[in-house]
Amino acid sequence: MLPATLSPKGLLAKTGFADAEYISCVIPELPSMVHAIHAGQHDAPLLWRQLRAQYPASGHWPLLVWFVGAHQSWEPWREAALRDVPFLFHRQEFAHEYEYGRSRAPNDPAQILAHARLAEPRRSIERLNGSADEYPDFWADQLDRLRQEYGSAPDELSLIEAMKQQSGPPQLAAYRVLFDWECRQPVRTAETGSPFWFDPDHGEHMAVLLIPVADPADILAYMHWWGSPSIGSPAVIALLRDWQRQHGAELMCHYGTMLQFNVTRPIQDPRVAFDVAVQLETLGMWNDFRDTAWALLGASHWHLHNRP
Repeated sequence: MLPATLSPKGLLAKTGFADAEYISCVIPELPSMVHAIHAGQHDAPLLWRQLRAQYPASGHWPLLVWFVGAHQSWEPWREAALRDVPFLFHRQEFAHEYEYGRSRAPNDPAQILAHARLAEPRRSIERLNGSADEYPDFWADQLDRLRQEYGSAPDELSLIEAMKQQSGPPQLAAYRVLFDWECRQPVRTAETGSPFWFDPDHGEHMAVLLIPVADPADILAYMHWWGSPSIGSPAVIALLRDWQRQHGAELMCHYGTMLQFNVTRPIQDPRVAFDVAVQLETLGMWNDFRDTAWALLGASHWHLHNRP
């Protein structure tokens, strides 16, 4: 049950940011007001964690946002948000999804959430990968990479034979058998970094939104993400719910083209990491599936970026 009202001052009094400035906005479809708290770039993650700890009682999920473009400071962003709430939540993009057939739900959060409950995001991910073709030198390049990283590589024909035992799109099957071979090697010599994490560099200009939702994934029914049209907002919401349920991946940052997650149950199984990497990279088109899978192992944060 979400509270009808919330006192940001009361929440902030329980943090080290009692004097932070904030504004409150009415979003007609939400049960109570959305609050935006001004936070410094370096303070914002700490404030997010403190407000996250209060979510079970407050019913308002904290979300980091970043001021860009003509609104690179608190004052113009605050005035724009108070004047034009759709500006704050990018609402016009939902209508574009519906217009171009990427979503069966128009610009209505209740309908988007209803469709999310029926969505099958894994099928949508497979469908997108099914449209990808291998480039001419795919196998030569991949095997050369394995030789550089491991000192040896499997036979191409054996990999192609293994692909025939896989279900799903051929391109995805090819990456999967390559990753399976890597998992069987006793030592991985290539350096494995943690997932990329974006820290805004426009000084002290960020805010933590407090949004009254029962599930943080539901935010994407109200606040559009740039990458959603690839499979539609309902399917993206369903995928975020899966990530949260299975891995404790909590939506932490929404930067327009980027989403970032705080992960409370990091992935330990490489093959599970590969499955999540496919989902992230199909939506984000950023890195190789296998590189992302290795980076996800044990990672306490995820990054998803669909670039314009």
